[in-house]
Amino acid sequence: MYFKLFPNCVITKGYEKSIIVDLQRFSYTIIENELVALLIHLKSICIESFQKNNEKEIFELFINLLYDLKVKELGFFTNIPNQFPELKLEWDAPSEITNAVIELNNKNCNILPKILIQLNLLRCRDIQIRFDDKLDLIKFSNFLNVIENSQIKNIEIICKYNSELRQKDLLIFLNNNY
Repeated sequence: MYFKLFPNCVITKGYEKSIIVDLQRFSYTIIENELVALLIHLKSICIESFQKNNEKEIFELFINLLYDLKVKELGFFTNIPNQFPELKLEWDAPSEITNAVIELNNKNCNILPKILIQLNLLRCRDIQIRFDDKLDLIKFSNFLNVIENSQIKNIEIICKYNSELRQKDLLIFLNNNY
């Protein structure tokens, strides 16, 4: 007999204690680090083998911990562990590039439309634009027209303070463009 955690229950090892995170229920259970080592060890050996190789007191303590995990619906006992593969935690974004940081100034800001078009072709969704100079809203507004109907979803703009820009101008800019 083997003990398996449900595929949606993932062990996260900490320095002093660890947790089993239930990704489906958005909850976690705190466990001792020693239990983590045993759970990992039990992936490759059956409970009966563990029982033969350990003292009775240690085995009883351990089996009680396993039953506690079963009662909390974090795992189950099985004779066919190979039939229950672990959840793959890899995730691939459909993008060649997920985000980009672009540094510009007033001398080279004319390349922004070309950069935005290329990032859109790479399915980049998040962009941060850093301006080393004061931001010209009219010029910048023309550049942002390039991303209309694109895959770019978030743009963060960092620029130097411009005392000539008023809050009213920024609100009009945002309302007209978004």
